[in-house]
Amino acid sequence: GGGGGAGHGNNSEGTDGGGGGGIVLIRADQFDGNGFAIRVDGEDAIDGGSDGGAGGGAGGTIALLVNSFSVNPLLLSAEGGDGASVIHLNNCEGPGGGGGGGAIWTSIALPGTCTRLLGGGSAGVAQACGNATQGATAGGAGAEATGFSPAEGITPAPCVLPVVLLHACAEAGAQGISLLWETGVELNFAQTVIERQGPLGIFQALGTVPARGSDSRYQWLDVAPLPGPNVYRLRLEDLDGQAQLSPLLEAHWAEGWTAYLPAQPWDGNRPQVLEIFGPSTAPFQLVLFDLQGRVAWQQEGQLIEGQERAMIPARQLSAGGYWLRGQVGGKLKTYRVWVR
Repeated sequence: GGGGGAGHGNNSEGTDGGGGGGIVLIRADQFDGNGFAIRVDGEDAIDGGSDGGAGGGAGGTIALLVNSFSVNPLLLSAEGGDGASVIHLNNCEGPGGGGGGGAIWTSIALPGTCTRLLGGGSAGVAQACGNATQGATAGGAGAEATGFSPAEGITPAPCVLPVVLLHACAEAGAQGISLLWETGVELNFAQTVIERQGPLGIFQALGTVPARGSDSRYQWLDVAPLPGPNVYRLRLEDLDGQAQLSPLLEAHWAEGWTAYLPAQPWDGNRPQVLEIFGPSTAPFQLVLFDLQGRVAWQQEGQLIEGQERAMIPARQLSAGGYWLRGQVGGKLKTYRVWVR
């Protein structure tokens, strides 16, 4: 099944879409379910914070080429994954849609003792909007068919990948951009080479991480990222020099510090949460001025592990325009703000 789309992200809280279900192909003279289950369900998307929700993965395919079934119970499931909800209490971003149901394809009709699940995943909700779906929809139901009869005489060429890459992402933080990845089975796997795309589009190696064995989690920090968007890929190399490449991973790096403001215009009926990212330890000062230069709100503090949140009491503000001036570690930035 197809993977769900990632949620829109600008606060480093967006999540990947749910993975699609796989393919199960079984060929047998007689098939005995024996009370067990075969599942190729799509993955549920992980709920996000102050970013848009990701979509659930679509269900996969179960194909059974058999001559007869026993009467023992059997469960076949190819359901779609649920879309991610947005759990932020102030911002009303869009949740993710549900993944579609998959397919069950058999050579003969299934017995009445076989339970089939082909439903689509549920849409996520936005908590800040009264758990509304905000336009996200549930996934469509899957399909079931008989008459499965694949072509005979097809012999697959042997192909063993050195490693199964389960997940990979790039995240900007106070010290640089972290690359994180997780593996499944590692077979003759040697190392991961981290590559970054240069200004001319050419990827250059930045470092290597030795293999640790199956079911491992890895992390590597780029302490000198390029200003703006940074595009990476992982080159997964086996002991024989063969390699596979990961999908492209991207993260944005802002020099000095940066602030993520709620979507404008701000709703004057609810508090607004401002997020600050910068050096691991640095004092900060935030001052909100009206257009006549009068101080409407201010806050001072210390960044903790390179980030901090400030809650602006928008209910105390009159509708109109403002200037937000922020200073972190001696570096000054100014933002234009509108309140309705």
